[in-house]
Amino acid sequence: MMRRTSFISQPTSAERLNAIRKTLRDKGSTFRFLYILVSPLIKDSAYFTYAYCYMRHLDDTIDDPKLSGTTAFELLTDQTQKVIAAYEGKKMHPADEYEAMLFAFIRYDVGNGRVLKEALMKMFDSFYFDVTRINRVVPRAELEEYSQKMGNSFVQFLSHFLHPGGQYSMEVVKIASAACQIYMLRDLEEDLRRGYVNIDCESINEFSIDIKKMKSDNVRYWIQRRVAELESKISQLINAAICENRVSFRERLVLLLFLEPRRYVLTKFRRNGFRPLHQYKLNLLDYLGLVARLAFQILRLTCA
Repeated sequence: MMRRTSFISQPTSAERLNAIRKTLRDKGSTFRFLYILVSPLIKDSAYFTYAYCYMRHLDDTIDDPKLSGTTAFELLTDQTQKVIAAYEGKKMHPADEYEAMLFAFIRYDVGNGRVLKEALMKMFDSFYFDVTRINRVVPRAELEEYSQKMGNSFVQFLSHFLHPGGQYSMEVVKIASAACQIYMLRDLEEDLRRGYVNIDCESINEFSIDIKKMKSDNVRYWIQRRVAELESKISQLINAAICENRVSFRERLVLLLFLEPRRYVLTKFRRNGFRPLHQYKLNLLDYLGLVARLAFQILRLTCA
C-alpha cells in the first residue's frame, strides 16, 4: 500500500514513511517546526527529505557511544563504497529504508547531472573527521575546516533544491559554517561524553581548560568569548547576505528560517550565565521569542 505525506511530494511506502517520521520526530519540535515552514519552498522536496533523513540516520549511528571508533570507520567506509557504486550505475540492494532513500536520491542526482555528488562526499569527509577525532583534542584550523565543509555541503544541497543551477554567495556558506559552530558549542557536554572535544587545543591552552571540569569558570569565560565572536560574525554575515542582490528572496527567507533558531542558542547561553547547556530544550516563552525574532527578520527582509 502506498501513502502520501505532507512533506513528501510523491507516493511513499509505509516503511519509508515510518523511517522519515521517526527521523523528523527524533530531531525535536524545533526542527519539525522549521521543516513545515521550509518544505513548501523546496523543489523536489522528496529527494531533499531522503538526503536529510539518510544523513541524519548515519550521523546518529556513528555517534552512538556503544560503537567503537574502528567499527564506525568501517561502517563509513562501507557506506562510501556503496555511494560510489550507486553513482557508477551498479544495481544496489538496500539493507534498510535509509539506504533505499540514499539510492533513490543518487538516482535523482544522476538524472540531474550529478550536481550534488560533491556535496554528498564533503558530508562523508566531515563524518570521517568526526570518527578520527574521538578522544582527541584538535587545532582550531581543523575544527574550522570541519565546520566549513559541513556548511558548504549544506548550502550546496539547499541551493540546488531552492534554485537549481543558481549561484550562492560565500557569505551564505560562512553563515552555515557559523551555524555549525553554534551547534558544536551547544552540544559541548553531550559531544564530550561521546568522545568529541569541541574546544580547540589553542583555547584549552589559553584558558587553562581541563576538559574533565566543564563547570569551571575557565570554560565559562571561553564560552562567553565564543558567544560574542559568533554573534558578531553572524550579524555581519547576515547583513551582507540580505543585501546580496544575487541571493533570491526565497533563498534569503529560508536562510533566516534556518539561522534564527541557531542564533537563539546564543541567547540561551547568555541567560544561562555562559555555562554549558546541559540539555537544550525550548519552553513556551522560548518559542514565542523565536517566532517574534523570525517575524522581525522576515519584515526586515521584506523591506530590504
